[in-house]
Amino acid sequence: MEWKNNPNYVTVIQRLLAHWRQKNWPVLHVKHDEPTTTSSYHSHGPWNGIKAEVAPIVGETIITKEQNSAFIGTHLDEVLGWT
Repeated sequence: MEWKNNPNYVTVIQRLLAHWRQKNWPVLHVKHDEPTTTSSYHSHGPWNGIKAEVAPIVGETIITKEQNSAFIGTHLDEVLGWT
């Protein structure tokens, strides 16, 4: 599935990841695990995985969320040092 409003989104994400990794800045990935079984983003649904082209590498943090915000029901605020 490609996003109609930004068909080059994967390339943009790849560039951002390359820049962050080159600077040795922390990289966080947010993955949506939708609990609703009819959703395309259901934990075991076809669109749930992180694309291989932008996949985390060893040492990068993955935050898994079930809500519309990565701050609800996750430990993102702790990872960012906000608590």
